[in-house]
Amino acid sequence: MFDHIAVPYDGSPEARAGFDLAARLAAAVGGRLTLVQAVESPYDALARAPEPIAGLEELIDEDGVARADDLRTAAATAPDGVDVSIEVLHGKVGPSLVEFVDRIDPDLVVAGTRGMGLTRSLLGSVSRRLLEQTSADLLLLREPLAADREPQVLACLDDSTFARRAAFVAADLAQALSAGLVLTHVADSRLPLAHAPYAAVRSLIRQHGAEILAAAKAELDLPAAVVSEELREGDPREELLDACRERSPAIVVVGHRGAGRLRSVLLGSTARELVHRSHCPVLVVRGGGADPEALAEPPR
Repeated sequence: MFDHIAVPYDGSPEARAGFDLAARLAAAVGGRLTLVQAVESPYDALARAPEPIAGLEELIDEDGVARADDLRTAAATAPDGVDVSIEVLHGKVGPSLVEFVDRIDPDLVVAGTRGMGLTRSLLGSVSRRLLEQTSADLLLLREPLAADREPQVLACLDDSTFARRAAFVAADLAQALSAGLVLTHVADSRLPLAHAPYAAVRSLIRQHGAEILAAAKAELDLPAAVVSEELREGDPREELLDACRERSPAIVVVGHRGAGRLRSVLLGSTARELVHRSHCPVLVVRGGGADPEALAEPPR
């Protein structure tokens, strides 16, 4: 599941947190890492000057060597046995990373992102571009995983095949992190029917949610003791944000129905709210261009 993990790296604390988590996952499953830095160097603009500048190529080469040395220093801290390759890209950071991710097609991208505070989106510009313009599964985090509490992975489920795939990914993640798994479904009981038998319909909606959770739990290859179920009721976006605040999970996993590249308006509303408003790390599981029927099979 996490055989090849790509980690954009710029030396920031957020990027370091992303690398540490990716290395931990790779060590647990025998995977490999690609550590990549995209650099929009001041020398790049000079290289486009009408007249050649003496010594410029040497400066660009020296800059690339220094960047690679920084990546090697970070790579050297990976656990023993984890294979880490490095790449230095020259050009605009966002487009360069998008092109690189498309080219190497990793199983997972782990990216640290800088928060903007409570009054603005918590998603940085590069992370936003990776989310909207690639089809890779993407794990976004803003700080290291907390080491002072028992880790939990929170999987957000509905009855779609994309959410089903997210449940399998969340189970693999829980195993890799030696974490408990919480399967969560929100029964959306906000009924638009003015004359419907509210109590009866609400009961059916809750029953359907309980069946979704029970079916997901039965499919997962995990000991029953490490898997719990939580059925909530209300607005799915707000309830899942509340669940994140109450549980402070190590990682939240949410499936996305979109296929291929995403634009902001096409990102599912629940996934979008979690990515933009949750302080917990969020893993968005996508189907890329896959047939939804193919996604119904466990991604082992």
